[in-house]
Amino acid sequence: MFSFLIYNIILLNSIACGYIAEFSNNRSHRILARWLFFFTLFVPAAIRYEVGYDYGNYSEIYNNLVDAYIDEPGFLLLQNSARYLDLETQWIFILTSFVMYFPISFCIGRKSFFPQIRN
Repeated sequence: MFSFLIYNIILLNSIACGYIAEFSNNRSHRILARWLFFFTLFVPAAIRYEVGYDYGNYSEIYNNLVDAYIDEPGFLLLQNSARYLDLETQWIFILTSFVMYFPISFCIGRKSFFPQIRN
């Protein structure tokens, strides 16, 4: 029940921030909404520990220095960079969360930020 509540809070906050980021007339409100949108998505994804089916797999690949057949060059670059810097496993999730959610939050134009059904 707790995870259901958390996921719904993330969903509702993302929708509200997305709406404000596109439709607010105040520039500072739009910028603040984008930052809140980013942190709403980034923080839960970055701090997850042993959550999800993929956590164990990515953790094992990173910790055992297995460069198994990974057809994701971006992830391979991120993994090798984290290894070079001698970062702990959790940093893989922090870095991938940042790489995914930063462009979504800040590179989409104002008029396309909030999904709408257009006729």
